[in-house]
Order: sequence, then structure tokens, then C-alpha cells
Amino acid sequence: MLKIDKQKTTKQFIYHSGLIDSRRSSYRKLDQLLSFSEISKPYLSLYSVKGRKEKGVEFGLRALVLQFLEDLSDREMERYLKENIAGKWFCELHLEAKGPDHSYFGEFRKRLGTERLMELFSQVRDGLREMGLIKEVFTFVDASQLVSKLTTWESDQVRSGKIQQ
Repeated sequence: MLKIDKQKTTKQFIYHSGLIDSRRSSYRKLDQLLSFSEISKPYLSLYSVKGRKEKGVEFGLRALVLQFLEDLSDREMERYLKENIAGKWFCELHLEAKGPDHSYFGEFRKRLGTERLMELFSQVRDGLREMGLIKEVFTFVDASQLVSKLTTWESDQVRSGKIQQ
């Protein structure tokens, strides 16, 4: 059985003990590359310092990024944080800490709002792109409002009287 040094934080213990397997080392890299404390600063006003202690904005942002990376539903994310040591490490939860209920993730997204959520993921994406870790392969455009060449050609033909409507 592993002996835990109470002087070290859980995150340091897990990191240095090798409990995170190599398949999840991307969490280590992501944690080193992105400053979640800096990213979370604009959103600190979402929580009051009064009342019961909340998980905090940084935890919520880490959890959202992890949920997105692993493509998990809210209920799956709840279970993931209960069972996955690497996930706990990334979200800075203690080994024995109980993760949040599935409703936490929806409430956090609701508290952030659509605009802030889009801004957050754009920040993360841009940071990773600047570091050369991701590339844009596809860009999707909503073309439902674009006029096609065929539509323009047909309109010209109708106006000139060459075809009937």
C-alpha cells in the first residue's frame, strides 16, 4: 500500500508517484501549458465569497475542458471524477474528495452563459494553436443564407424571359 506524505498536496503526490498512466499524460501537458488560474480570473465575479464554500471557477473550467476532451455527459462526468485518478488530479480534487453532483456541470455552464463559454473555449483553442499543438483542419460555414450560382443564374434567366417561372 502506498504511503501518502501529508505535507504534499494530493496533486503533487499523484503527479510524482506515477499514478497517472501514460495514456493520460496529455492531462499533465495541458495542465502545464494552460494557466487555468489566469483563464478563470475574468469569471471570479460569478461566485460570491459569502455563503457556503463552492468548488470555484477554476475547478469548473478544468472540469468543462475535461468533459469536452473526453466527450462526457454530465452524469458520465460525475462518475468519471469519482473513479478516475487522472481526472481528479487534473481538476485538483483530493483522492478521497467527493466530486460534484451531475447537476453542478449544467449549473456552471448556465452561470457562465453561452457567450462566456464560447469565449472560454476560443481562448483554450487559440492558446493550443499558438503552441502548435492543434491545427484547424476544417472550418464549417452555415451556408443556408448564401445565394448559389444556380439560383442567381435562374433569376437572371427568368428576368430576361429565357425561362418561365
